[in-house]
This record gives sequence, structure tokens and C-alpha cells, in this order.
Amino acid sequence: MFKWLRRGRAARPGATDPARLLANADTLRLVATRSADPQSLQLAIVAADLATKECPDPADQAVAWSMLCVLHREAATRGGGQGALQSRLDTAEQAGRRGLDLAPDGSQEWFRCASALATVLLERHLRLGDSTALPEAVELNRRIVAELDLDSPEYPGALGNLTNALKLLYGVTRDPALIEEAVVTAREAVELVRPDSPHYANVRVNLASAIAVQLSRTPSRALLDEARGHLRTALAALPPGHPHRATVEAFAAQLERGANLL
Repeated sequence: MFKWLRRGRAARPGATDPARLLANADTLRLVATRSADPQSLQLAIVAADLATKECPDPADQAVAWSMLCVLHREAATRGGGQGALQSRLDTAEQAGRRGLDLAPDGSQEWFRCASALATVLLERHLRLGDSTALPEAVELNRRIVAELDLDSPEYPGALGNLTNALKLLYGVTRDPALIEEAVVTAREAVELVRPDSPHYANVRVNLASAIAVQLSRTPSRALLDEARGHLRTALAALPPGHPHRATVEAFAAQLERGANLL
């Protein structure tokens, strides 16, 4: 979600130059996360690991550790058995925590590290059934939302991340305040994202999903109609053949069946 390298920084010649190390690691990270090639992923991990050792600035080290966090999480999602999955996620979490410890509070580096760590903690719950760190993931996302400027381009995405974390924690605790907060948070994201944004459909589906969870606790025709409306708007924004269209259509059909029961 957050840009990795600080603005105004250009890579300079020199094998151990911090800016060049970070730029190289970031380029390899992008290639690795967009490709199924395991060699690219391993090269990116090596480059990011080198940057953690060679960059003298703690803020730069934090960025490198966050890259490692993201890369090991990516490796965890690519198979290898349950033991490898847990080991990779453990390594990703350790890297994320190391970066967060190094990042100055309120800095762009801190936001990157917090976002990366929170994502790994959610991944542990989704893939390992480990919900012990879900409250921490929610708190990290709450703090990101609280400290980002309202006009930051990252703000709507941060709201979406918080919504998802709240829904997952609600699924474990069944605390109604969590799903109510998720709906409020998702509504704020919908209000901020313009129709020409590539995230326009996604924020509406996210809100409809939060409302659907709330409906399972307290049935309401008004809430159901709101969710159905958001899904219709989302489908209108998704072109035929979009990879997520079939999933949204199935979700909309599910809500339509629910409408017939109210």
C-alpha cells in the first residue's frame, strides 16, 4: 500500500551505496511479487537482507526489514507444506517487528512497517488459524488510520485494511462493537473514493461485506437494501471479464436470496 522509497532519493553508483541497495531490492521485490518465478523471489530476499546489513540509517534499515517482511509473506503463500508456511510467516513477522522497532514514529517508514506487520498477523489467522495477534493487527491499522492525513492517497486503503481486520476479529470474538466499527470505517472509505478510482468497486464490495456480517447479527431491511445497492454499483463499475466480477456476482446473488427472506 505504501510507497517503499522516500521521495527525492536517487540511486547512486556503488555496490554498497544505501540508496542503490534499497532501489535494487525494491526493483527485485516488485518483480518477485508480480511473478511466479521462485528465483526472482529468492534474489529479492537476498537483496533486501543485504540492505538490512549495509544501510547505516535506521530508517533505511526499517524499509529493508519491511521488504523482507513482505517477501517472506509472499514466499509463505507459494506452497511448501504447513511447516514451511509457519516458518515463513514466523520469519516475516520477525522482520516486520524489527522494522517497526527501527522506524521513527509517525514517519513514512513507520507506516510501511506497521502495514506490513499487520498484514502478516492477519495472514497468520487466515492460513494457520492463529488469532492471538488479531487484536494487535487491529490496533496497528487503527493507528495508521488515526495518524495518516485525511487527504493522503493512502488513507482510503488504510480504511479498507482496518475494515478487514475488524471483520476478522469480530469473527473470533463476536464483539458487536467491532462489526459496527467496520461498517462505519467502510462507509468512510466509500465517501472518499471517486468513481474514476480503480478502487471504486472494491470499497463498495468491502462495505457490502461488512454490512452482510452485521446483518447476520441484526437483520435489517434497510441495511440489506444498502448492501445490495453498493454491489449493484460495484458491478456496474467492473467490466465483463474482470477477474473479481464472478465473485461479486455470486455475493450479490446471495444477498438477493436473503432479500426474499425478509
